[in-house]
Amino acid sequence: MNQNLSDWDEDLPPEPQEVYQDLVRALKRKAGFGLFFVQCTPAESDRLITKLPQDIPQKKIAVLRLVEPIDNLYQRVAEFVKDKEVDILLIKGLEYSLYKYEQRKFDEITEGQFSNLSSVPPILNHLNQQRERFRDDLKFGFVFLLWSFSINYLIHRAPDFFDWRSGVFELPTTPEVVEEETSRLLDEADYEEYLKLSPEKKIEKILEIQELLTEKHPTEIRRASLLFKLGNLLVAANEYEGAIASYNEAVKIIPDYYQARYNRGIALQNLGRYEEAIASFDEAVKIKPHFYLAWNNRGAVLCDRLQRYEDAITAFDQAVYIQPEFHEAWYNKGIALFKSRRFSEAIASLDKALKIKPDDHKAWYARGNALYGLDSLEEAMASHNKVIELKPDYAEASHLLANALDELAIENFLFKVQSLLSDVVSYEEYNLPIPSLAAKLAHYWRSELFFECPEQSEINRESIINWLLGKDLGRFEKLNSKELDIAKQAMEYRYRILRQRYLGMARERAYRNLITRLGSLVTLRNKIQTWISLSRDRQRSVMDVLQEVLQELLQSDNYMQQQMASIAEFTSDSRLQNSLLFASMEEYCLRPVRNQPLLAYRFVNYLRRTQRGGLTQVPGSDLIRLISEEILTENEEIVTENIQNQVELLDSQAITQYQEAQQLEEQQILSKVVKQEFENYLQENIGQEAVEWLRLYMQGKSQDEIAKKLSKPIKEIYRLREKISYHAVRVFAVKGKPELVDNWLEISLDEHNLGLTPQQWQQLQSKLTLIERQLLSLRKAGKSIEEIAKQLKLKTHQVMGEWSKIYLAAQNLRS
Repeated sequence: MNQNLSDWDEDLPPEPQEVYQDLVRALKRKAGFGLFFVQCTPAESDRLITKLPQDIPQKKIAVLRLVEPIDNLYQRVAEFVKDKEVDILLIKGLEYSLYKYEQRKFDEITEGQFSNLSSVPPILNHLNQQRERFRDDLKFGFVFLLWSFSINYLIHRAPDFFDWRSGVFELPTTPEVVEEETSRLLDEADYEEYLKLSPEKKIEKILEIQELLTEKHPTEIRRASLLFKLGNLLVAANEYEGAIASYNEAVKIIPDYYQARYNRGIALQNLGRYEEAIASFDEAVKIKPHFYLAWNNRGAVLCDRLQRYEDAITAFDQAVYIQPEFHEAWYNKGIALFKSRRFSEAIASLDKALKIKPDDHKAWYARGNALYGLDSLEEAMASHNKVIELKPDYAEASHLLANALDELAIENFLFKVQSLLSDVVSYEEYNLPIPSLAAKLAHYWRSELFFECPEQSEINRESIINWLLGKDLGRFEKLNSKELDIAKQAMEYRYRILRQRYLGMARERAYRNLITRLGSLVTLRNKIQTWISLSRDRQRSVMDVLQEVLQELLQSDNYMQQQMASIAEFTSDSRLQNSLLFASMEEYCLRPVRNQPLLAYRFVNYLRRTQRGGLTQVPGSDLIRLISEEILTENEEIVTENIQNQVELLDSQAITQYQEAQQLEEQQILSKVVKQEFENYLQENIGQEAVEWLRLYMQGKSQDEIAKKLSKPIKEIYRLREKISYHAVRVFAVKGKPELVDNWLEISLDEHNLGLTPQQWQQLQSKLTLIERQLLSLRKAGKSIEEIAKQLKLKTHQVMGEWSKIYLAAQNLRS
């Protein structure tokens, strides 16, 4: 089937300018009544309002801006166009009539979710019922400038009106428009202003942000910022579940977005999910230890909701240590101390709060109650009098003044008083870090180890993460996506080795696991057993030899020396050092080199050095030296010098021999491929006799033997040989399958200089014409025959002829 190449771009989205020109043409053609629906952002609609009159000057265009909900569009339009000559009416702001009927405040409206509407908005019933009046009385074109969610409303809730459409135009957003809209939303006032918005205005903002989040153009940082603002807006609308989902998406993009984690904690607290709230505050202070608002809220939840007063006091202490003038934390600490019945300390903390904010009636009230707890009745009365002075209508203080000895009232206060929660933080662009790939990977592993290794201390978990990532964190930024996936898989593999066999194990047990694991390699085991049987010392076991090989590897191998030095930097815990080293050794020893584990080559190298004198002395103890004292205490310069002076223990001779064997095998495979391709060529261009001749010739038969086998006169066989030789040398090898033959004979241009020695290459260059030298240079640069023909302004067959001359000249030099 022939593919129509002209249709290759049918599935690509149209350009904004193309859609706009389609709209202009439609409006120019349309006379009288018509309904046009344009899906666009608010900023794009303003541009259309400015641009359309300029591009359609022959039509009289008017603009109706709706800024509040309406139930009757017909009447509004009729009044607006009265005594006006109008050809096209642009209408913006129909959304205002829809917001209050949208009950869901999170996620987009989709086809299956219209049951969430509290009722059909009156404006849509009106459009359905009055469409004939629009058509009969208003003889001009209507252009509705709408968001995507509004068009969905019209499709599903005003289908009669929408069916009369003359056209629907979805104006694609450009990166510039998305950036402009994003900046506008991010620059607007945040949480404090959101609290003042009406429900309809809040929904408008929510939908506006969600529209931008569906676009593909925002950068990751911008998308995270929008999600953060959306979360704040949803908290202001008391939509806490939606806010949590939004903050979660933000921290997926920027793991170190501590503000999002903090605000999420507030939303969780408002839902009564207190333990999760504390965990979210903990995450925030882990990233930003000096974030005193998070410390304060952590303490407030611990004090009021979980009655963990000592932990709460510790959190408040941290908050006031960071910010000594933080009034709320001093007050909250006083409340926590009061609830712990540590009245004197509570009074001291409340006094500090009052020093910062002397007119805080709540602090005076709590101070008076604490004084009652100490039986200091006169001072308590004085504090409560201060409350009445500051806030005359404060009923609790008035009650206590009237019932000074009422212990029940004191107990009631004890349980009713609440800490002061710090509020949601707003968006600040400068606080957003752009996380590196290493930071994202470290965050991922922190989360993994937190749940998988709770028995390990936080310091040890960080050491394991450093070991997994390595010292060169910048290397991750240089990897493409495929290489990064491989790096992630390698870390997972390394961690599984550590977790399954070494982490948390005693040194002796972990070492036995290492020896058992490496000793189970069948290839290596067979090599060692064979060598032992041929050596003078046949009393040693496989495990004995393996221990000596590993000991030598630790003492001399560059990579393992570097690993030991790095592990010593990552952790000072000797048990963890051993675990990390064992895991490093296993992973390194099992690395595949030409389909064999690296340890097998290491053993071959060991064998070469010991086969003349038999076995060297195997360590007498059951343990090899793991991390030597010298390695851990030598200064860095000495360690670096030692590493540079060590021999690399991969047996170069063994690997070279293996590579030669592999190359021979590959050469044999390539030879078969060339032979089959040449047979196919001969079959097509000469005939079956040529194929049979080639097969007999490849078996080493002489021309006389071939003549007898084919029952042909010897002269015909010689003529057939010359014919085949011509095709092989001058056609198949040059024009038919040159790359295949070149690789087989190792005479390719780019790798082997056509199989010529340096001296022969110089001779060839001296014999070539200017055109041939240019052709050779371009071919060596990887250019195709067609590209060279275009560059040299020659025909393709001319370039092919010149290339054949060069190829045959090189062939003559080789022979």
